[in-house]
Amino acid sequence: MTVEKKKPLVLLLLLPLFVLFDCAGVSNKPHLSDSELNWVTVYKISRTNFSHLETLEGQAQLTVQSAGQSYSAETRVKMKRPDSLYFKIEAALGLDVGIFFADRQNYFIYAPMENICYTGAVDSLHKAPLFDIEITFDKLMQLCAGAEILPNMRDPNMHHEGDNIIITGMIDSLACTYYLERGNGLVKKLEIRDPQSRLVAVHEYGRFKKINGVTIPHTIRLQRPLAKESLSLFYTQLKINKKLSGNDFYIKIPDSALKVNL
Repeated sequence: MTVEKKKPLVLLLLLPLFVLFDCAGVSNKPHLSDSELNWVTVYKISRTNFSHLETLEGQAQLTVQSAGQSYSAETRVKMKRPDSLYFKIEAALGLDVGIFFADRQNYFIYAPMENICYTGAVDSLHKAPLFDIEITFDKLMQLCAGAEILPNMRDPNMHHEGDNIIITGMIDSLACTYYLERGNGLVKKLEIRDPQSRLVAVHEYGRFKKINGVTIPHTIRLQRPLAKESLSLFYTQLKINKKLSGNDFYIKIPDSALKVNL
């Protein structure tokens, strides 16, 4: 398990967008035939692709914009399914800004500059600073992988526009529109609207590449237009399904740190 310095808490503000989840793109050559373009097929594609992901380790540029503050920082991401998730955010000159670790039981947030460690049960993650919406551990993992898993929707409708597959449907009171690439059948954009037809969230994924059997985007962009908040992850390095040990997730918290249980 691991954790380390400052501003990582703003990152957590935007993770709830998923409550409703090296470079170059995949070939544009379609590998879905017309006969395969149906709801059952595309529903299975996102789930099957994500199920092939065992571990992820990457270096990314994290950009956060919110009413409180805006910044961009290098971020190391590590994930080991089904039970380990880690973020380490670094400022200029390699200074640690903050470290976040979670498993299926607990989470830790350590801000070295303030020497404060926040802990709590995963099911109370919404109580963490700047984190006020319920989110599951599985959704956090989907964030790392840029995996937008198609959910069960009410009255799903699918149609084609050029190379796009467009799926619309309702999830509770929210109207969702998914845009899929015909080439890989994965979500490249999701728009969510409230009952008043206001755009409340946009998720965008790009620069897909297949690595060790998993197709994964290297660009992840999340927006909350009404709140004027956004988060972007641009992976510059990415390793998929390489062996990770427990030491890769180790977090050393000084005895002098102020410990706050939420």
